[in-house]
Amino acid sequence: MTIASNNNCKHRGGKESEPQKKEQRKATIIAAMTIPMSGDDPQPRLHTDPSVSEQAFKAKVASSVFHSIPFHSAPNPQLTGASPKCRPVVVAANYRSIRDLNRMGFIFGWLPTEHYVRDIFLLTLSAAIAATLMSIRFYLRITAGRCFTETKMEGKTVIITGANSGIGKETAKDLAGRGARVIMACRNLETANAVKDEIIKETNNSKILVKKLDLGSQKSVREFAADIVKTELKIDVLIHNAGMALAFRGQTSEDGVELTMATNHYGPFLLTHLLIDVLKKSAPARIVIVASELYRLSSVNLNKLNPVGSFPAAYLYYVSKFANIYFARELAKRLEGTRVTVNFLHPGMIDSGIWRNVPFPLNLPMMAITKGFFKTTKAGAQTTIYLATSDEVANVNGKYFMDCKEATLNAAALDEEKGRKIWEESLKIAKLTPQDPKI
Repeated sequence: MTIASNNNCKHRGGKESEPQKKEQRKATIIAAMTIPMSGDDPQPRLHTDPSVSEQAFKAKVASSVFHSIPFHSAPNPQLTGASPKCRPVVVAANYRSIRDLNRMGFIFGWLPTEHYVRDIFLLTLSAAIAATLMSIRFYLRITAGRCFTETKMEGKTVIITGANSGIGKETAKDLAGRGARVIMACRNLETANAVKDEIIKETNNSKILVKKLDLGSQKSVREFAADIVKTELKIDVLIHNAGMALAFRGQTSEDGVELTMATNHYGPFLLTHLLIDVLKKSAPARIVIVASELYRLSSVNLNKLNPVGSFPAAYLYYVSKFANIYFARELAKRLEGTRVTVNFLHPGMIDSGIWRNVPFPLNLPMMAITKGFFKTTKAGAQTTIYLATSDEVANVNGKYFMDCKEATLNAAALDEEKGRKIWEESLKIAKLTPQDPKI
């Protein structure tokens, strides 16, 4: 092996044996270069092994036979007597500069450069950011609530809206696994039937029904409720899970109601009224409403309870969740003494289909955030399952839960007078008639 040197370095090695030469050429094709710490020539030069052809070198590179000699604080044993100013670095034969190697894709990023301090700072900063993000992700995972109750649900009938995907699907699967008779109230029957088959297969519970329900259509809500009243003797748990969020462009339902509000608030409001008599006959019964902590980012304008074209569609999702909270609190107050309890919850930020309407390219960072930091749908369903099954909350009414424990609301959400006014206006927008059940 030929060892190159500059004026400060001298090679004092002995003669190599033939086996050593053969092994050297078989293992790798390298030459040694010393980079002076000082000197007039800023461009490091490679000293090549003339016995190695460029074609042979490229063949070795292609087969990934490329090795490096690490830095040593002590002189390299192959460079006996070498000056401390010399740094031995293995390089490829027959290439005249590091720039030539970089063109081939070899980046000597581990070599200290004139930007050494900057590089170390950037590396440290990157590591700190990565560690912080991982810590946040770990914290969110370990603090997420989990329903540990093993309550069985045999003989119980549960209605779950939006049970064909997301946390609704996970809720249906869990309750079916506990033996409940589950009615999946869904808009997309094809998807719902596929999920039904999946749940039956996983839980070995065939008591799963699929019924058509589009909460954005008052006609669909009334048809669904009429079918339930006609066919079901009791409803033990009603779970208002379905929800939708539009991104920017709002839509109007067939009833002239802003679609997000129609689906998330007025539909559940109407459905609860139409089923309330069956729920009371089934007492003790439970109503569980999936709200959201995002209510804190909004306020409900009493003069625009049907905000068609008034606000960005994404903002109306927050408004609808605030309306859910006013509805749940007022409903709980009106049902006191009936043994029908009402509780509502924040499931957490969930990696679910609710974000599918975020447009490109905003969906790209949103996808990274949801996959990295949001709860899974199974984790997001835990508080819903807890409120539907746990004996701990059998007599709890009108409370807000998060991660399977009671949480606090802001002062605006506790405004009972505003909640009453929203109720009265909702009766009109949902077009409830004197012949409909009263709450």
